[in-house]
Amino acid sequence: MPIECEGTPRDLGLDQGRACADALRMRFEDADGKPVSYGAMQGKPSIVRLDQKDPGTVVLEGGETLFFPALPAGPYRIGVHSPHYAPVEQDVDVVAGEKNEATVKLRAPAKLKVLFTAPERLVVRFRIRRDGRILPAFPVGATEAGTQATGLQPLIAHGSQGAVFTGLDAGPVTIDVTDPTLSAEAKTVDLREGETTEVEIEVRKR
Repeated sequence: MPIECEGTPRDLGLDQGRACADALRMRFEDADGKPVSYGAMQGKPSIVRLDQKDPGTVVLEGGETLFFPALPAGPYRIGVHSPHYAPVEQDVDVVAGEKNEATVKLRAPAKLKVLFTAPERLVVRFRIRRDGRILPAFPVGATEAGTQATGLQPLIAHGSQGAVFTGLDAGPVTIDVTDPTLSAEAKTVDLREGETTEVEIEVRKR
């Protein structure tokens, strides 16, 4: 008989219709080794099976820990994006018949302040990229993962103080304008853990 999964399921976009299997519990702690509640992270989880097999229905429960009550045995990469920490990824091998556990170390997020200047008021849409990938980021003050930037975040140029985005990892990022009616040079800056890096970009109509 299939195992019944307890708790409220949240769909992670994976295929449906598979029975439950073995549990995985992920705990989080800060740089000082102090426990961090998963619920307080206000994060958005992702899960990928590394051997390309179909994991079927994936159920998770959030609380003090991130708990998967049932996963088919195999290798996984589990990630969490949060407005309060740098993004994390953890590779885990789920072993059949065992209570699998993993502890994830969290780091301070890098922040990026973006300011567009223009001779007139313009609505500017842009994206934050690294190695060709659009990076998810949270406007400072976001209270939940649903407010993540999607890569087409609008800002006002001319008279604006710009906006600060958090939940980013340290390293180089490129900011470029996506509106084909506007002319702006893409800029690359190096983000640092726990610090705010500022970038100013001049925008004009074509």
